[in-house]
Amino acid sequence: MADIDRFEQLNIRNQRLALAASATSILLATWVRAPGLEIDPPFFGAKIGNLNVGFAIVYGLPALFFLIAWSLSQFTKANRLRETILDGVSAGTHPAGALTKGEWLLLSGYSADETIKAKTLTALDRGIRGFWLFAMPPISSLIVLDRYFDFLPNQSQLCSQKVLPSFCDAAVKQWGDWERISFLLFDGYSQGFRPVLPVSGIEDQPVAENLPWIYPVWESWLFVILFVAIVWMSWEAARQYFAADLKGLLIAAKPD
Repeated sequence: MADIDRFEQLNIRNQRLALAASATSILLATWVRAPGLEIDPPFFGAKIGNLNVGFAIVYGLPALFFLIAWSLSQFTKANRLRETILDGVSAGTHPAGALTKGEWLLLSGYSADETIKAKTLTALDRGIRGFWLFAMPPISSLIVLDRYFDFLPNQSQLCSQKVLPSFCDAAVKQWGDWERISFLLFDGYSQGFRPVLPVSGIEDQPVAENLPWIYPVWESWLFVILFVAIVWMSWEAARQYFAADLKGLLIAAKPD
């Protein structure tokens, strides 16, 4: 069946796309935990300057969001093709033997329903694929979001401008988790400022002077929404990939 070949090619391409998104998320999670790392990537043959950890924190979540959104759209397309094939077999559009055992295995996501050993190996295989294809982006996104909430306001900048006098005498660098989160989500200066990242090995380096500007409060809430969206889209992509809701139809269509 030509549709089966088309589905197989689409499935392989989608797995590669999901692996690329997963690899990107791992890179971002590693980068935000290595604050002294700077890269100078070429952009169409031109240098765009050193990118420090701040760029990974500020632009990492939006980049992952678009990658996962594209991945979800492709998995949804593949699942619709799978449903169309199985609907045709169930409705008798195709001959009774239209699906071979190998094609059924492909459409079922390589699931097994015979022996305990086969079921165990299948569960292990699905777990490994699920982790690397769909679990890594949400985990990495949480790490990036957690690092974002390590940002502190630049006291010297904001106090000199007298825009937030309430914390000018506070020991900002001694703030705990709640003080940082509360400031970025509720009390931040919406016109933006260059933050401070109190991480060992970065404060006394030029990296600290080149962190990108942030714009709390709205940017902080945007990142929270993006994280929630990434978690949901990854879950939905996994559901489309494994197609758990098609189990009954697959059993009915399976050849003897």
